[in-house]
Amino acid sequence: MIRELPTGYAVVCCRLSAAGEVLERYELQCTHLFLAAGSMNSSKLLLKSQLAGELKGANDRIGRGWGTNGDQLVANLASVPVASPQGGPACIASIDHGDPDYPITSMHSPAPFTAQLQMLMSTPDELRAIGL
Repeated sequence: MIRELPTGYAVVCCRLSAAGEVLERYELQCTHLFLAAGSMNSSKLLLKSQLAGELKGANDRIGRGWGTNGDQLVANLASVPVASPQGGPACIASIDHGDPDYPITSMHSPAPFTAQLQMLMSTPDELRAIGL
């Protein structure tokens, strides 16, 4: 959990056993806080702290627009190059957020090879996407 202080932040830390039991609990205080818990865990920590009312200065965009950076990569093989060395078609992306439980972004990047690559990724915009 992260708390705002008049002069910075306090972070409650737990040292866990291999089984997940809390062995020790302590608090660190700092003037500036840089999170490096990975995309999912940093977002989860910020959101939990915000929902608990501990980060009053945080904006409402925390955790929104988060995606997994590529759920599926699809390759289509051909006997001849599928694009010329120069020119189009350009890279394109389509976004369908019509289903709030599974919004999708699809990207197509042609290359002068005998393969086409398409990337499909989920780009959830809900707190439940990271377990909250």
